[in-house]
Amino acid sequence: IDEAPGSVRIPSRWEGSELLCGITDKFPEARKKPPRASRTLGSWLREEVPLRAPPLPVSFAYAILGWAFSRGLLSFACGIISMFWAMLRPCEFFALHTDQLVHGTNDSPSFITILHSKTSVAKGSPEVATIRDPQLVRLLRSAAPTSGLAWSQTPTEFRDLFRRATADLGLVINDFRLYSLRR
Repeated sequence: IDEAPGSVRIPSRWEGSELLCGITDKFPEARKKPPRASRTLGSWLREEVPLRAPPLPVSFAYAILGWAFSRGLLSFACGIISMFWAMLRPCEFFALHTDQLVHGTNDSPSFITILHSKTSVAKGSPEVATIRDPQLVRLLRSAAPTSGLAWSQTPTEFRDLFRRATADLGLVINDFRLYSLRR
């Protein structure tokens, strides 16, 4: 147990915690006896990087956007723009109504009012996300539905389209998830 931190590989945080618990359950007198190992495990439990969605590079976001437009999936394209460039969470996009989208004219920005985000609920006022890129503003204006929800199908169908887009574009190896758009 008192090995150097890199010399013993314990596959996961959960298993490492179970290992230490198992040892101290079997041998109660061993609790805190190897202080270096206990400190190392304690540091590891605090500092281990959690498993997160990998960030999606902007070039991949443009590729997915092009994939969506080439197939006429305008609401899907609206979601990609909203989640990547306005940093909406997937659940915020799925609840987004078209009256929360204010499109700029010509080269002025588009605004997305987010009524029920974590921050807006905590602060008691809606958040507003801005998309300033003139090309994206024009794309969002053309892609957004005229009334109702910005995405009228189920979240599962959106996730399936995202998986299909990443597969068609050869991005599956990167293990991107829908939340990667927000990174």
